[in-house]
Amino acid sequence: MHFLSRARKGATLVEYGILVGLISTIAIGVVANMGTEVKTSFASTDATLEWYRNGATKDYPARYRFTAQQSIDNSEVIGVDLDGMSGTPFGSLTEATFDELDLRSIQYTRSSGNLDIVLAGNTTTQTPGHKMRCVDLSKGEEALVFDFDAAPGFYYGPFVSTVYSQTFADAPFSLDQELACVIEKK
Repeated sequence: MHFLSRARKGATLVEYGILVGLISTIAIGVVANMGTEVKTSFASTDATLEWYRNGATKDYPARYRFTAQQSIDNSEVIGVDLDGMSGTPFGSLTEATFDELDLRSIQYTRSSGNLDIVLAGNTTTQTPGHKMRCVDLSKGEEALVFDFDAAPGFYYGPFVSTVYSQTFADAPFSLDQELACVIEKK
């Protein structure tokens, strides 16, 4: 009888060893997978910041930097409005380098989830095949991707501007968030 109880203890120890081995294998797989995702995320952020540092080129015809402010006329609206498209102008661009795509306004309305981007002039023929990417400078993470093909603009004559509009489920940026943005070819 004593012999059987000892064999049982040995089997239990083997089972624990197998369990530890399985858990270790799963943990290594999870960490390796997360490492790949983190590496991809950092590579994407690094590439995003690289295009920002290089300035306006043929492939990146515009870059901007701003801190999101609240509209003077509507507390639901945040961003920058240089021309007063929605009332009183608010905010400013701390940096703007562009070839033909002159950003005049980028506004997010929290209640509707609507993001409006306004570019000076009639840019409806220049924006197809382009997107705007913005990075949150405090976190080094991509904050916004706006595809101009998914949101064709309309030329608004009285302001001599083109308005692009898209709805986002989550706010692409928040009040006082500093963003570096670029318009680039896809």
